[in-house]
Amino acid sequence: MKRALRITALIGFLLYTALPLAASAQLDQRCWKKPDCIAIRKDMYPSQSEQTYIDGFVVSEQSSKGCGTYRDEQNKEQEFGFCLPAGKTKTAIAFGGRREFEHIGDFIKTVYEYGVWASGVVAVAMILIAAVQWTVSGGNSALIESAKKRIGGAIMGLVLLALSYTILVTINPYLVNLRLPQIWLINTQGYAPEFCKNLQDEEKTALAFTKDSPLKDKKLKSKYEEVVKNNSYTLADKNKLNCGDQYFVENAGMQSCVGSACNTDSTCSPFDVKQNKKIPGFTCWFGNIILNMKLAFSWEALKKEIPLVGIKWDTLESGTWLDSSGTEVIGICKGPNSSKAKKRNAEDWNDGDELKVWEINEYPEEYIYQFKTILDFPDNEAPWSGWCDNTGEESIGFILLVELNKEWAVADPNVYIGYNGGKTIVGDSLEEIDWENNYIPKKELEKGIFLEVELSGADIKRLLK
Repeated sequence: MKRALRITALIGFLLYTALPLAASAQLDQRCWKKPDCIAIRKDMYPSQSEQTYIDGFVVSEQSSKGCGTYRDEQNKEQEFGFCLPAGKTKTAIAFGGRREFEHIGDFIKTVYEYGVWASGVVAVAMILIAAVQWTVSGGNSALIESAKKRIGGAIMGLVLLALSYTILVTINPYLVNLRLPQIWLINTQGYAPEFCKNLQDEEKTALAFTKDSPLKDKKLKSKYEEVVKNNSYTLADKNKLNCGDQYFVENAGMQSCVGSACNTDSTCSPFDVKQNKKIPGFTCWFGNIILNMKLAFSWEALKKEIPLVGIKWDTLESGTWLDSSGTEVIGICKGPNSSKAKKRNAEDWNDGDELKVWEINEYPEEYIYQFKTILDFPDNEAPWSGWCDNTGEESIGFILLVELNKEWAVADPNVYIGYNGGKTIVGDSLEEIDWENNYIPKKELEKGIFLEVELSGADIKRLLK
């Protein structure tokens, strides 16, 4: 009984391990384009023959099912394949006409199939020999009986050979097409930033959906498979991709970035500043900068975590954690004979025609700063001209400053905001944000800048010190 259970368990294990793996077209990280596979193998194994690199690209039944096809630069349909981290195994002698094998499972499968065919040839040869023996027996009963036995044995061998193969294939084809665990190179996958304007110049994109696409049409997986199959990636101007439209990034899988191109004096943001609310997706709104200030925790957590010495309870309970009247723009200038930025004067930019501050949500509030008129000031008018001295300096950018609730501490806690490579830089002093390298470039204002600042409990504690 125990022996029967062991045999049953072993058969079950073999059936399970032999099952094929399911995969979707080009969602499997083992899938490679042939030129990419050859290129990475050249980097890994220099000084090899060109054929060695080519041999590492394997197109098989499994890769065809798991990866599908794509169109190359000449619009020709090509197959994806798997990429070997090393070369194929080569044997000194040929088995069934083959000398190269992908792995030991491929070798065993070939030897098994070769053995089946070789056994069939031997069986047929035995039948022919027995037939000749019968023909020349001259009526000798002993020779005839020997020939009969030889023919019967050969036929029985052929039947058993064919029957065993048929039974195994019927139970599971992978019992004869042995598939052992295979090590393949894993294809690299890049990272798609939130906004496409922060992509590298050489990175290609493909339209996934427009911001006005109906929800029923936004089937990310099927759209991605279509883009990969048709090789729809193009090298477009990243600064001209429409605000709110989603774009796939080449070599970044199903990750997508959002276009941010708006008309002059408008910024792409996830807010409706007219109706004072968040919206799904992104759209263009008037203003050179849209700044979103929010907390990364609940109001109750803020009351528990922060040492509230000297803070009035009614001030805390009101939920107001920013002082919208304490906004400043600090000018950054550069002289004609200097490559170093210089910090100059600051200009109050309070809630009014130049700046609108909106509050959304409650406890704690989330703030939207809509800077509307910064680009309306040329260098020869205030405040741009007031930031720089009279030695030929020109304004090149600025740092934003907002204040936490002024009643929370003896001195007004300041939050300095800079910008670098699409990322918002936040600190409690100019030195902490490294203002010389992380100021907001003036030239970026023409495209509009969306800044998002999310302060944690640790940030608030640090700013209140």
